Order: sequence, then structure tokens, then C-alpha cells
Amino acid sequence: MEISNEVFQTSEKAAMDWLIYASKMKEYRGIPHSRCMCLPEFIAWTSSYPETSGYLIENFLERNIHDPELQYFLVTKTAVWLFEQQSPDGYFYAGLKKQNPSIFNTAQIIGGLHILNKKNQNEEYRDQIIKAYNWCIAQINKDGSWQEGLYVDSWFPVYYVHALWKFIDTDIYYFDGKNLNLLTKSYTYLLDKAQKELYKNCSFYPNTSCLSHTLAYALEGFLECAKLIKDEDTIQWVYKKLREMNERSLGGNKFPAEFHSKTKWDTSYICTTGHAQFASLYYQVYADLKEPWAILTAEQLMHKLINIQYKNKHPGINGAFPASYPIWKPYFPFRIVNWTQKFFLDACWRRRELVVST
Repeated sequence: MEISNEVFQTSEKAAMDWLIYASKMKEYRGIPHSRCMCLPEFIAWTSSYPETSGYLIENFLERNIHDPELQYFLVTKTAVWLFEQQSPDGYFYAGLKKQNPSIFNTAQIIGGLHILNKKNQNEEYRDQIIKAYNWCIAQINKDGSWQEGLYVDSWFPVYYVHALWKFIDTDIYYFDGKNLNLLTKSYTYLLDKAQKELYKNCSFYPNTSCLSHTLAYALEGFLECAKLIKDEDTIQWVYKKLREMNERSLGGNKFPAEFHSKTKWDTSYICTTGHAQFASLYYQVYADLKEPWAILTAEQLMHKLINIQYKNKHPGINGAFPASYPIWKPYFPFRIVNWTQKFFLDACWRRRELVVST
């Protein structure tokens, strides 16, 4: 099951080439949300998606450099397009239509623009980041809960801690931690829900199973927030959860796509997005702890993804991943979504960092 560095490099470049091709389809103004595998090329692509176009900035700019000049051009064009999508109040919208504000999507876009601003020190970027951030902070209640701009009204699941990570990072960088007390209340609020019933409180909708995608968002979010605020207990809690998942799922060589409860997991298909996120997480655990099981798990997950990755002469297919595997399963059936590429590239970057440091 050992994968050569050459195979990783080839797969990483193919994934990046797919994203560049997808962006070119929109004249480098963002990245299309997805591509339908059942339609001809000229109608297969959706509109560009602000949320993921924003958080892909770090991959184009820092993590996965294959064509520096083109990738920098793509990022700056995407930033201009993103500012056109931003509301006058500062927030970004949910989905592909400018209808409802999304605090989660706004946070992810802030994270990408922040990386671009750190490189360029552009006053316009800084002003728009702060405008977006201030709107988000205004939506947080005194007890730390969030009620506005949610994906589902009145449903504040624990994967929102991934957005909180971006807020804490932004607050420290631009405001010297001015709002950390309030943000820590949100952190405590979500952590309490997670430690009581992680799977139940981590789904897109109430009373449904959570995907590996949202679960990885939650665990990575808690880990990164805990590192920023120096909460060692929660760092260890995340490591413990990842160990438990490893021991239970990968012993049978199947990583779940959905989690219904502590004892009921769905391994009938792969949510490739979550699969890639967990590979990245396990590489991070190995970087932190140097425990062999973590890198073995990450390599096993990546081996599966590299086998699933399309090898095709068509640039709109080659290097991409189906959102679900088998492709007819429920997470965006018969579609390629751009964020699977993002998290696969993250995992490639984390692995490369490990190789360089050893």
C-alpha cells in the first residue's frame, strides 16, 4: 500500500490542473461549484461558488504551487470577483444565488482573503476583510450562540467551529484579540454540544446523520481553535476522537461516509470530501505526535483517493474526484465538487511538509 512520492506529485498536479481548468471556464472569476458528469461540457458546469473560491486561495497561493504566475493571476482575478459578490453590509451569501447571508461562507472567504492580504498588504483587501468580519461578530449572541446567517434557521451545529477558527485568527491578527472573550464563549458553547453528542450535533440538518465532511470540519476546527487559545484538554480530546475512529473504522479498511450515532456508521460509500479531510487531519496528528498509526491511517486514506481519482484525457474530468463513490450515492451524486480537490490538495501539502521535515 506504499505510495511513491512521484505518484503523489502526479496526483496533486492533476487535481490542481482540474481546478485551473475549471476556473478558466469562468474566465478566472471564481471556481465553479461543480461539474455534472452526465452532461455535455458546455452545460456541465455550474456558476462559480464564492465560499470555496475563497478558501481555495491558500492552495493556489501557498500550498500547491505548480504554475506560480498563472495561479497568482487566478487568485487576484478571483479576489476582484469575490468583492463583487460581497453584500453592502459585508457578508457573503449562501449557495449560488444572492438571497440569504451565510456566516459560515463569509468566514471561509475571510480566511482566504486574509492569506492574500498577508502576501500583498493591500488596503482594499484589508478593508473588505474587516467589513465582513465586523458583520459576523455582530451576529454572535452574548452567550456565544449564533442565530443569523445559518445554513438552517435556528440550527447551530458544531461544525461551525471551523468558521470560528477563522474569526479567532482574524481577531488576533487585525484586532489584537479584542473580541476573544466573545469568541471563546462561542467555542465553549460548541464544545459543550460536541462533547455531549458529537454526531447528532454535527449534521447539516437537525435529526439527520452527519457526513465525514462536517465531522472533519468540526474536529479540525476544535483542534485549530484550541491551539490558538491554548486549550490543551480539547487538543487531547480531538486526538482521542481521531484514535477511536481509526481503531474502529480502518481495521475493516472502510472509512464511513456518514455517522448516525456512536455505534451506527455508514460504510456503504465514500464521501470523498470528508475522506480527504480526514487524511489531512491524520497527517496533522502525526506531525504533532509522531505516532506511527496516524501516518499509516493517512496513507491508507490517500491510497484510496488516488485510486478513485479520474485519469482521463478530458481536462474537465482528469484529476478530479466524484463527490460520492460509488458516484450514485447521496452526496452530490454524479457530480464533481471543487472542494474535494481543495481538501485532497491540503492532504498532499501536509504530507509534503512531513517529507521535507524528516
